Amino acid sequence: YNTKKPWDTSDPKDPNPRKIMELAENPKIPGYTGQDRPFGMAGSDDMQKLFVGTVPKNNMFGGVFAVYDLKQHTNPEIYWNLIKDQSIVSLVYKNGIVYGGTSIVGGMGGIPRAKDAELFGWDVEKKEKLFQIVPVRGKSSITSLLVGPDGNIWGFANGALFVFDPRTRRVIYHANLFSNATGWWIEATMVT
Repeated sequence: YNTKKPWDTSDPKDPNPRKIMELAENPKIPGYTGQDRPFGMAGSDDMQKLFVGTVPKNNMFGGVFAVYDLKQHTNPEIYWNLIKDQSIVSLVYKNGIVYGGTSIVGGMGGIPRAKDAELFGWDVEKKEKLFQIVPVRGKSSITSLLVGPDGNIWGFANGALFVFDPRTRRVIYHANLFSNATGWWIEATMVT
């Protein structure tokens, strides 16, 4: 959306805002489940990329991790079901790596197949998953991630605050601060 121009989606040549990607269907990926909820988003100024995580359509599983090049404006790289049967609901970028938080809940109406939400790391240049871990057992969703003032990755998993050290790839702190928090995709958010 260009904030210096008026909102106008009716102009077929130059709509504002304009669609940059479509993740609903993808016949090129076998087994792909339709997507309709882009909850996780992060950007990288140094790499000029936008990262998007999604929740699939009702009764479906397997979210998408998409990478859109803000310089090239080409079709996004799409990685479906990166964390098996889980949605990707939170993302944060730091030094060439995207950290993602998942939810075991797919589209509305589906019964979760996984037990715990996971945290993963994605190397943007190599285009590969570096790791995936369960930062706090028994939590269904990691709804918020940020780079903390200490350089670590801070997250909320259903009311449990955790701190992940990206150097050692270990959770170095966690505390169940809000025990009644049970959100599926959106719940706690953090700002600095």
